[in-house]
Amino acid sequence: MEEVNEEEEESKAVVRATGAANNDAATRAVKEYLASGSRDKTIKIWEVRNARCVITLVGHDNWVTDLCFHPSGRFLISVSDDKSLRCWDLTSGRCTKKLLNIHNHFVTSVAIK
Repeated sequence: MEEVNEEEEESKAVVRATGAANNDAATRAVKEYLASGSRDKTIKIWEVRNARCVITLVGHDNWVTDLCFHPSGRFLISVSDDKSLRCWDLTSGRCTKKLLNIHNHFVTSVAIK
């Protein structure tokens, strides 16, 4: 029997959901996965079908207040009470860009149009 590496399977699940370059796949990713931000300063990506956390993103220094999936489905944008905006690559789970002190006070919302 083949041994299953749970962490590797979680990474593959996120790549399957977010790594596509076309709109159909991006739409599917948004329908199959949810993102939550918390006062514990983390972001979690959830597989809807199994109600299972597939990745936890760590990097904000204060409460995460809003999240927005990029239309490609590959990136997640987050804002926080730490006055920053961060861009997360969901295929690697890493923060690829951070804009610090973008406002004088807490950042409470973000949107992509």
